[in-house]
Amino acid sequence: MCLYEKDLRILFSDDHIIFDISPNITSWIGVENPLAMYLESLNRIRLIDMETTLQGHRTTVGSCHQRIDELIMHHLSRLKFITLSRNLRA
Repeated sequence: MCLYEKDLRILFSDDHIIFDISPNITSWIGVENPLAMYLESLNRIRLIDMETTLQGHRTTVGSCHQRIDELIMHHLSRLKFITLSRNLRA
């Protein structure tokens, strides 16, 4: 869950956006595609006009919009790698 303080342009991102590691995206019973849901939520948060992002752990230095782009690219790159690896085994 993220909270946004519009007047101060502060996003409280908790573990949703972490600046120096990728958050753990895990599977949940009844959730069909948690990674797709996470990527969709990052795209929605990307649209918020924020100046400061406060996370639950680690460092808070950096651009949240840039970090969102990095997280999306990281996960898309890993998905591509997994797909290629599976195709090579087939």
